[in-house]
Amino acid sequence: MAGVSSKGSSQHVKIPEEWHVLILVAGTTDPINATEAAESRAVSYDFNDKEYKAGAKKYWDAKFYDEIVNLEKTNGNIILFPFHGWTGDNGIHNREVAGRYLINRLCGAEGEKPYYENKHRTMYFHLLGHSHGGNVVNEMTKQIARLGGAWPEKWKVKSLIYLSTPFFNEIHQAKISQSFFHKDAEVLNLRNDYDLTQRMLADFSIEALSSVLIKMDYTALNNAIDEFKKSLEPLKNFDFDVAKLGVEDKDDRWLHTDIRITYNYYDGKILYETLVKVLETLDIVLERVTDLINDLQDGSKFRISKKLQADMGNKLSDSKTIISPSTAKKIKANISELQTDCKASIPKLKHTINVNEPSKSNYLVTDLIKDLNLLKITKWLERFLSIDTTTLHSSDQNALWNIVYELLEQNIEKFDDTYAIPSPQLKGTFLEHKLTDLNVTSRDRYDSKTQKINYKMFIKRVEQIEKNYKASPNQHNLLDLVFLLIEQEVPLHKLLNFGYWKSWFTKGVFKNAKSDLGQIIAIFEKLDRNYLALSMTRNFGGTKSNDDCSVNEMKCGSVPYLLIESHSTSRRVLHKEVAEFINRLSSTKKVGK
Repeated sequence: MAGVSSKGSSQHVKIPEEWHVLILVAGTTDPINATEAAESRAVSYDFNDKEYKAGAKKYWDAKFYDEIVNLEKTNGNIILFPFHGWTGDNGIHNREVAGRYLINRLCGAEGEKPYYENKHRTMYFHLLGHSHGGNVVNEMTKQIARLGGAWPEKWKVKSLIYLSTPFFNEIHQAKISQSFFHKDAEVLNLRNDYDLTQRMLADFSIEALSSVLIKMDYTALNNAIDEFKKSLEPLKNFDFDVAKLGVEDKDDRWLHTDIRITYNYYDGKILYETLVKVLETLDIVLERVTDLINDLQDGSKFRISKKLQADMGNKLSDSKTIISPSTAKKIKANISELQTDCKASIPKLKHTINVNEPSKSNYLVTDLIKDLNLLKITKWLERFLSIDTTTLHSSDQNALWNIVYELLEQNIEKFDDTYAIPSPQLKGTFLEHKLTDLNVTSRDRYDSKTQKINYKMFIKRVEQIEKNYKASPNQHNLLDLVFLLIEQEVPLHKLLNFGYWKSWFTKGVFKNAKSDLGQIIAIFEKLDRNYLALSMTRNFGGTKSNDDCSVNEMKCGSVPYLLIESHSTSRRVLHKEVAEFINRLSSTKKVGK
């Protein structure tokens, strides 16, 4: 019988003697588990389902997939098996289920229907996984070992091919045994030094976040945000230049001056009316955000079949709360305080408009500061954004970065430092000296950029933080990593731009330290110093390339580029070394054991 193509649709596939099956296992498609597929943690796989097959194929780049198909055509010994898709969420149990299921499905173990019906034929499997697909491959080897005699005696694993797989110290350890590996089996590993997913992101296995995120109705919140954005439009064209403000003597008494800074009547009225609308729409946004927090706090149930629960020894949790009640309380406390201040400002702004309207009077800048409760809001902002630059804590429990840490900690399933070469997992096995390690760093376009020197300093700091976090998984070490990543994209002090507002307020006559403006200036100066310190200790000159080197709108060397594009270098094309490796291990006319 001729070889069965990967295009075959039969559920029970007959194949000739001594055939090599190349199984493609996709990697993580959802690093933070925010898509609907992730919610069940293990979907019901169906190899005959058209959407399922399309989803599995869709993961691979077209050029890579076409070259793999061409390899199948030119190498008469190979059958391509591209159908194994999985939910792709960054969760430990999902990867365990994915590996276990595929093995059961191939041979018909644990109640599954066999994909290959004749267990007495000699078959050799080449397991190729990209990213966490490589860890699914490892789970496949564990399941074969677990099955023992239920795995056909003549079925042997001939090769393991890892493309940018992050290998763990504790979880997803490969099971290597000569009882089900071919005696001439080998391992091929591809890696890229710029691969930030393999070297950092994959350390964190994330709890599934989709149970609430997908099911929630965002319509009300999105509508509120749209209205808020519209209310801000007039401010884009408003001229806030202090040099263009007017100066008036607001005291009519003889020989007594009371110099005040003013907006002219027309500009002032536009500004005041716009601010009223901004605050009104902001209040609605904050209400909808409060609703969102309540929904996230309530959580939701996962849909997990009884069979999967039984298969996994009841290890799969069927519920998840993204935000704990204590964290939700802190977030809502900040929202409530901001709402109170905004609501108090609206009638004050309207009153000033009514007072100025009859005489078309100019608007006082000092009135604007008071009407907006700007000093009070600035003091809230100081508390909310406060942080000790040494400890990365805030004394205010409701401060932003304390909350960020709590949210991260609540949704990290496990931290397990990763490495790029699978040698530790092969040590002491017969494959220990049968590993080919291929470094494809030079094939990443970023490798030609001068900023790669900055990247080397950056990644060295990342690795040190990872060691620190492994030894002590606390707020300082986790936020140290967060701030480091932010710094490579937009330095915090530039993102928040406190320096701009400080300089704006200190122009002209805004220098009285005891005035509201003087206190506001002092707060902005403090925040500016703090966030500048956070930036300076994490700045290595920037990892982004200065020239035009964008890939899918990701600039070379940016964090998204390093996480996605550099992680995908191994699968953008079928590298010749991979093709040669597969051809060599599947080309023997007379197959041994």
